[in-house]
Amino acid sequence: MQEKAAGRLDPILVSLGVLLLYLSFPSSLHLFDGVACAIAVELGDFKHLVHGNHLLYGLAGYLFHRLLLIAGIKLSALWALQVFDSVLGAAAAGLFCSVLRRSGAGRFASLLCSLGLGVSHAYWKWSVEANAYVLGAFFLLLCLREALSPRPGPYRLALWHSLAMLSVGANALFAPVALLALWRAPAAGRDPRMESAKYLVAAGAAVLAGYVAAAVLWVQPETVEEAKLWLLGSGALGPHRTWRWHGRDTVAQNLLDWIAASGGAVCKASWLGAPLWLAALAAPWLADLSDWPLLASGWLWLLSYAPLFMFWEPYTLIYRVSDMPALWLAAAPLAARLGRRPWWKALLAAYAAAVLAVNLRSAFLPDSRPENNSALQEALWVASVTPPTAWIAAAGDDQVYLPYFAHRRPLILFRYQGREAALVDRVRELQSSGEPVFVTGATLDLGWGGVFTRIGVSAASASGKTVLYRVSDL
Repeated sequence: MQEKAAGRLDPILVSLGVLLLYLSFPSSLHLFDGVACAIAVELGDFKHLVHGNHLLYGLAGYLFHRLLLIAGIKLSALWALQVFDSVLGAAAAGLFCSVLRRSGAGRFASLLCSLGLGVSHAYWKWSVEANAYVLGAFFLLLCLREALSPRPGPYRLALWHSLAMLSVGANALFAPVALLALWRAPAAGRDPRMESAKYLVAAGAAVLAGYVAAAVLWVQPETVEEAKLWLLGSGALGPHRTWRWHGRDTVAQNLLDWIAASGGAVCKASWLGAPLWLAALAAPWLADLSDWPLLASGWLWLLSYAPLFMFWEPYTLIYRVSDMPALWLAAAPLAARLGRRPWWKALLAAYAAAVLAVNLRSAFLPDSRPENNSALQEALWVASVTPPTAWIAAAGDDQVYLPYFAHRRPLILFRYQGREAALVDRVRELQSSGEPVFVTGATLDLGWGGVFTRIGVSAASASGKTVLYRVSDL
């Protein structure tokens, strides 16, 4: 009885422990999308907060930031978003523990797998960065909790799944897991076909309503082309905002990248991630029949997402966030079975501890140190050697780092790709208004050296190997 009572607290303890870990090593890596979202949050720029691929995250982050300010906690938008993601990641890990406990995985396996989820490389990384994927994972776990309940309800499934899809559009791929749940355990006297139809219609209607509301209230596209570009989001990053597929040239290349990234998603040392995949593969052969809902849900989840992310940037870690709960779910029955033996229990606990230690030492300790972020240090240096009225020619991360960290106005260069005359005109227009224009050596090395050499530049300041050039005046 005492153990059962203690077990009820396990999800809360998992959440608190994981949150403490995340907040102890906050990321100073500050990736592009997170900084861009922070700029939109601080400006209250709702048109750019409702991104076509992840509609809900910017709005949720904006609300969280405002609530912190109302409570007197004056965090910048970027740090607020990172704290928001840490809270979401930790809450989802605790929720995963609760799901496993309710599904009969046992206390040891529930603690092992939920803590293992929390320290997995991809999941941890995107729980300390500002991004939409952990918000999507949180709602997916609420959906999973409903799916593995004794009598899953179609409307509750639709609610959580629609919020997961509005967080990250690719989460539509979770639908097979939800449909399996409705066919596995339909409510008494209910036809699973009707239950499935209710779920699909309700989820689809909720997502459609969300996009229509965002389009009418904030995006307000004036043409069909504008609406299409908004909906395509990251897919429309080719030349002149055209559609571009983000994958390798051959199936073999994509498959090899996906396999290589699979180990790295668990642990920074990819080889240490392999045992977890092997455990998930072995689980169907060694687990009890009573474990089939966990196994079927975990593997169906993995296999439903794989066809997209095996070919859409299979080497990119962020797209494996949703795989981590599915993978630990598929491995949980084996962990429960092996955990009955003391020496296996010790070995499994040592494995999770090794994943934690390697990820902390090789990824999250370095990422938590601002001095290791060279782009951040350069932006702060630029701020110290340029006047507040300066414009800085920007490419890559500088497009968001310069306005956010240096508080300098960026001259966004990709807008002038193939339009050298327009760039020269813009530079001269700024200079005629008394606003100096600068460019860093790193930006010149990104393919803009020829253009600015013809306009004329002179060295203005240097710090180590970093050189700042002033564009010659008229």
